Amino acid sequence: MKNIVVDIHTHTIASGHAYGTIRENALAAKEKGLQGLGISDHAPGIPNVSLPNHFSNLRAVPRQLYGVSIYYGVENNVLNDGTMTLPEKILDRLD
Repeated sequence: MKNIVVDIHTHTIASGHAYGTIRENALAAKEKGLQGLGISDHAPGIPNVSLPNHFSNLRAVPRQLYGVSIYYGVENNVLNDGTMTLPEKILDRLD
C-alpha cells in the first residue's frame, strides 16, 4: 500500500455541509501525517455554498499551517452553456 501524503479534495464550513475550518482541517491533516491539504470548497450555484468573496479572501490565509502545505482550489459548477459559476479573475488566484 502506498502512503497518501496529500488530500486534495476537502471542504470547510464555507461549503455548507462540512464542519471544520481551514485551521481545523490542517491540524487534522497533520495528525494523519499528511504533507499537503487541498481546500476545494463549493463555488456558488447551488444552495448554501461559498460566496465568491470567500475564494478572493483565501490569498490572506497562510500557505502553511501546522507544517502542512495548503493548496486552494474550488469545486466549480459548469453550466449548460459551458461557463463556470466562479469567474476567471477569481479562478486565476487559486492553485
